[in-house]
Amino acid sequence: MSHITDPIHAALVELRSDRGRMAIADALTRWTGLKVQVETAVAWTTYRPHRKGRIVLELTVTIAGGRPEARQMMFVIDPPGSEPQPFDGTDLPDDVFPPLRISPWNATGWTVPHVPRPAGLADLLRRTTLADMLGCSIESVGEPELVRLVPMRRSLIRTAVGDGTVFVKSFAGERSFHRSVAGLQAACDLPVAVPDLLAVDTERLTFVMRGLPGVELSSLVGCDDFNKALHATGTALAGVHQSEAALPCHRSGAAEIEDITQLLVADLAAIEPRLAGRIEAVADQLTREYKTLEPVATAPIHGKCFGDQILYDATTGRIAIVDWDDAKKGDPHFDLGRLIAHLGFLAATEEQAIRLGPLLDGYRKNHSRICPRRLHWHVAAAMLLRGKISLLRPLADEWYDRLARLVDLVETLLEPDATSRDDVDALLAAVTSPKGPTR
Repeated sequence: MSHITDPIHAALVELRSDRGRMAIADALTRWTGLKVQVETAVAWTTYRPHRKGRIVLELTVTIAGGRPEARQMMFVIDPPGSEPQPFDGTDLPDDVFPPLRISPWNATGWTVPHVPRPAGLADLLRRTTLADMLGCSIESVGEPELVRLVPMRRSLIRTAVGDGTVFVKSFAGERSFHRSVAGLQAACDLPVAVPDLLAVDTERLTFVMRGLPGVELSSLVGCDDFNKALHATGTALAGVHQSEAALPCHRSGAAEIEDITQLLVADLAAIEPRLAGRIEAVADQLTREYKTLEPVATAPIHGKCFGDQILYDATTGRIAIVDWDDAKKGDPHFDLGRLIAHLGFLAATEEQAIRLGPLLDGYRKNHSRICPRRLHWHVAAAMLLRGKISLLRPLADEWYDRLARLVDLVETLLEPDATSRDDVDALLAAVTSPKGPTR
């Protein structure tokens, strides 16, 4: 099997191309009865080999020579022969396109936010709904903006209320909703700034939280404040890991290996067995290594520690951390490994080397110990999962070659000579070099 013969892959590639643009224009022309011209740009893509694909396109639609209109549409692609997606176009506003079936692919498209789920997304984008949830006047609520949509799972909306910013997070499933609320409530006891919970609507599976000041760590690469922000991040993470917050659940290293096997090897086995075999061998090595690691006390961990979730306020020098959906007890090196892996991809994207010294110094300064072997283990595991998130899932350019180079790097990280050394900053220099995994 190969991605070249996968109809899901072919549909995603073609929907991103001129052929897809023309197919969308033809579908809209048939619906309106008027000549429609369409320009497209890719917002994001999600690819599950031989199972499902999702793509959100930014459309510029011009109907019969009229004024161009900006629309956003989400397309879901299912394997040929599978049951079609729900095609209900009832109860839609007059200015919304009906669900579109795009041939020759098994693809159904909906105008965002009028997608099948999460339920009530269009309702949440109304100022009246948000004013009702917050118990304030509609005049004090700004125009809502859809910041993020994970189809069939969750959404994030931003708006202004009075002089501040609030975020509205909505879920399609009760379990994810309750876990996210519990994680954020527990995080309020941590020695780091977290969003205040302003309202919880269990009927809508939605909660509202206050926005925090600061700039995402990811956007500071190459800026004068970056090393200061890294040092402050290390100090803040050490504070989280040393706290006694009653976070729910527990995460072990075995869960990392399971994620690699189920989320990466399984997909690659369906499209490129040779690369899947190499990653499966690395997963086996990680399994063996995990059994020999020095024990470490569990601690509160963020669980999704990427640069996008960390905000740095240059005025105060303070760190705020958002998105506590996966907060739990676990190995503190898990957070460090996830963050370092993300920094490695940022270094390559920005073509700038990133020194880990400030991050690790800030962490150690707060009297938190780092075990080099454990850190290497978690960085290696996190790099593989970052390859899934940043390369395979969105069908990044040259994803196969870049993922193969990433496996080379992970194999180097796991070499006995590397994991036995104590100079963590030097050991991980290859991860955060400008010629790292995305080059």
